[in-house]
Amino acid sequence: MDDSDSSSDDETLLPQKVNVGGSSSYYKVETELGKGAFGHVYIGRHINGPLPGLEFALKFERRRYKGPPQELHVYDDLGGSHGVPRVYYKGKQGGYYVMVMDLLGPSLLDVMNNKSHTMSVEMVACIAIEAISILEKIHSKGYVHGDVKPENLLLGRLGSSDEKKLFLVDFGLATKWRNASSGLHVEYAQQPNMFRGTYRYASVHAHLGRKHSRRDDLESLAYTLVFLLCGRLPWQSFELVQIRILDRSTLKVLRRYHHDVADVGLAQHIQKGNEDGLFISSVASCSNLWTLIMDTGTGFTSQVYQVSPLFDNKVLHPTTTPFSDLISCML
Repeated sequence: MDDSDSSSDDETLLPQKVNVGGSSSYYKVETELGKGAFGHVYIGRHINGPLPGLEFALKFERRRYKGPPQELHVYDDLGGSHGVPRVYYKGKQGGYYVMVMDLLGPSLLDVMNNKSHTMSVEMVACIAIEAISILEKIHSKGYVHGDVKPENLLLGRLGSSDEKKLFLVDFGLATKWRNASSGLHVEYAQQPNMFRGTYRYASVHAHLGRKHSRRDDLESLAYTLVFLLCGRLPWQSFELVQIRILDRSTLKVLRRYHHDVADVGLAQHIQKGNEDGLFISSVASCSNLWTLIMDTGTGFTSQVYQVSPLFDNKVLHPTTTPFSDLISCML
């Protein structure tokens, strides 16, 4: 590794040349291709060796923690698999972890924007088949991607033999769905105050803070396909309304969580929430204890409920009345 091109005064300054992973190859950092929550991607031009001028993708992620980012370990297990770009070298340089990867082509979002903002049914069907195949391979290795969306689905590099192939990138949110030692599915877990993913394409379980599993990737893919076919999702206009609400400094409590509530405590929590303008948006039960999520954004002005002994754990059975301001939930 060569740190000579990193600034000694500012370790976060992007190097002009990259040499990592004990290789003899140097790459000149050129045009920025994109950026996300977990790093920036640039074109890297090979400037020595037998193939000077050959282009790669260089992904930079700041060294915020002691160990390397999770994504590096994921690519160790998945890199080069069907639909996953190959990582040739990785290592530390200056204030960054760097990966030297296959350079790919445009994202499906770029392609859609160049095709009058929609895609044909035939094209979306082909994408669906290929994307499901990629997810199947990733899931078979024990991982879930956690952030399937048009921006993370790329075609192969233009002019290459992979030009019409589909690739899934950005594994910064990837997690294990299968326990490595036992081979069993990881245990159910929920952190309602933690969200991972992209709001527009995230699964319902992701919005509720539940641990990602394979079905969440498939649900996000379904939303992605609808977006590619129709040019938008039904809740996109609602997103703008929510953003305006969240920007209001005068708004106090938006959501409240109650965990491990016994039957006798339900009425008290629900009454207090209703007094504060909060109404039940989600409910789950396990071992005769309840978890309630109460929101200001349900659109309800009142609710009625009944505790049923026939309740199926972790499943909400709602029945709506003809009145828009009333919902009856069988808890």
